[in-house]
Amino acid sequence: MQEDVHVAQLAGTMEYLTDLCAKRMAGSAHVGPFQQAMGYDGQSYWHSSNGNHLVVHKPPTPSEVTQLYQNFSAWWYPKRWPAKIVAAGRVSRQGKTFDIIHIIPKGGVALDLWIDAKSHLIAQLVTTEDKDKITTQWDDYRDVQGIQLPFRTLSIPSGQQARQLSQVIQVHLNTSVTQKNFDTPVLHTALSLPAGADQVSLPFEFEHGYIYLPVTIQGQHFRFMLDSGGTNVLSERVTKELGLASQGQATGMGLGSGHVAQAFTTVKHISLGHQLSFDNQTFAVQPMLDADGAIGGLELFNGYVASIDYAARKVILIRSAAFHPDPTAIRLPLHDVHQLPAVWASVGGIGGWFVLDTGFNDLMDLLAPFSREHNLYRLFHAEQGKGKIHGYDGVIQDLVAHNQPFELGPIHAQLPEFTLGTDTKGMNGMEGVAGFIGSGVLKHLVTTFDDSDQVVYLKPSRY
Repeated sequence: MQEDVHVAQLAGTMEYLTDLCAKRMAGSAHVGPFQQAMGYDGQSYWHSSNGNHLVVHKPPTPSEVTQLYQNFSAWWYPKRWPAKIVAAGRVSRQGKTFDIIHIIPKGGVALDLWIDAKSHLIAQLVTTEDKDKITTQWDDYRDVQGIQLPFRTLSIPSGQQARQLSQVIQVHLNTSVTQKNFDTPVLHTALSLPAGADQVSLPFEFEHGYIYLPVTIQGQHFRFMLDSGGTNVLSERVTKELGLASQGQATGMGLGSGHVAQAFTTVKHISLGHQLSFDNQTFAVQPMLDADGAIGGLELFNGYVASIDYAARKVILIRSAAFHPDPTAIRLPLHDVHQLPAVWASVGGIGGWFVLDTGFNDLMDLLAPFSREHNLYRLFHAEQGKGKIHGYDGVIQDLVAHNQPFELGPIHAQLPEFTLGTDTKGMNGMEGVAGFIGSGVLKHLVTTFDDSDQVVYLKPSRY
């Protein structure tokens, strides 16, 4: 199946190949400066970004399970994919009547089908991810070899994400496929080390809780933040100085209560510290005050081992094949949560997945859903802080708590002060994440991210 796609004022195409009998699928999309791919081989779900960042989940996450259930129209084949299916009543909207079918696929999250009571065709699907309700409308049904297929879909998130409109161009049924069509790809990183080098060391400046790296683009020198909990960002000012064209319009979110408009651009070549080079990198274009841009951990750590030593003021990038972990370091599983690097930790005896974020310049921030679920505002006697904390997207509406025990693997410490988010907008409202561990904690550690093995090594240092 091939589709025209429009999202965030960007246009492109998308192709899907689906094997309903064997429960396999693969797809790719080229929209504006972005290249995305995804697939499922029957056991592992994978997705890649811009041809170099690859994430594999085996088994798929609950949200991915439900997405696959939709892709396979598995409600027609209950023996292939077990699910709890119940009638959830009838509703009327805008002069039409719909029968609602509530489905919980085995291993997945809930899905509602709205079926037009007159035509008996599926009119829309409703799912919820991170408390963001996503409504996908199906219409423009056409007959394809005796099968009624929707040729137009419109995905409408309830949050700040952009709508996505897809129009089918062509459909081919019963085409021949092989397992190779669905295998997880082997991707090559866009980051290049000097010839013959197994590692490089990048010196950095550490100011106001942020890491700043020297960056060269088109012969001009800039200072970029290193944001392990984010992606590439280029300031609007630098984008104009370099004469780069930007396209699209979307919404950027941080830990603040607001949001910022952002566009996208592609930088053909970037040098970091005169030793590393990136090619064809996509950047979100946003207003930035504290730096010329940001290098995201999603891009920098992919395919390499990255060690951050605050005391020595250096980031070391190591080829995975040449990496030998320090036997005295603490080894912890690294969990991919919303494409962010997270470890299991606890505060006040309450555990959860915490993002290791060099782009957050405080000790720790607990997110609102986690704080509310565990009633932490009362448990930790949280109170209004004396000052306001500002994020790039607005004031961070946080409360402050004091003197709680913190555990990260065998590391035990006492947090003198940390924040608890109260706003459900932006990243502060994410589900599945307990909070963000910032440079106030990380500066006392040598943190080594091993992206390929999905582990992190921690070693206390004397900052």
